[in-house]
Amino acid sequence: LKSQIDSVFDIILKEGPVLSGETNNFVECVCIGLYYKLMEHFPEKEYQKTSKKDKQDFYEIVKYVNEHFTDDITVKSISEVFYRDRGRISRLFLKYSGITLNDYINTLRMQMALKLLENGVKVTEAALESGFQCIRTFNSAFKKEFGITPVEFKRNPDSNNLL
Repeated sequence: LKSQIDSVFDIILKEGPVLSGETNNFVECVCIGLYYKLMEHFPEKEYQKTSKKDKQDFYEIVKYVNEHFTDDITVKSISEVFYRDRGRISRLFLKYSGITLNDYINTLRMQMALKLLENGVKVTEAALESGFQCIRTFNSAFKKEFGITPVEFKRNPDSNNLL
């Protein structure tokens, strides 16, 4: 199973980045295939515990976050949009994605900021355009994610292979 999953990720990585707002149907299809392959290896009882409503809620949350991650969104604001308890939203997202909702939002923001920086956008602009409300938070998150500060990234062209 591990080698099959590694092969799928190799295929996805070779496809290259997709511009914001675009969909790569091939990668989407490969991901769906990976999902079903993984579901074959979950215990039957676990699979039966998942409800269609939970899955639908998860997909709606992902769609919403993908469309609004540059806004000032939090787990609390998302829970208000969907009229769900914050704890339920967090558990649901972790259950189906394997990461926390906050980590997912930050990953989307970091990827966008990195692309903006690569395209010559100033650090402050990249931080704000990618959804960070505070430059200090952005700098800290960037350093944590990539091991260098955004300013160091801009100064060192050899560091432009972080994605």
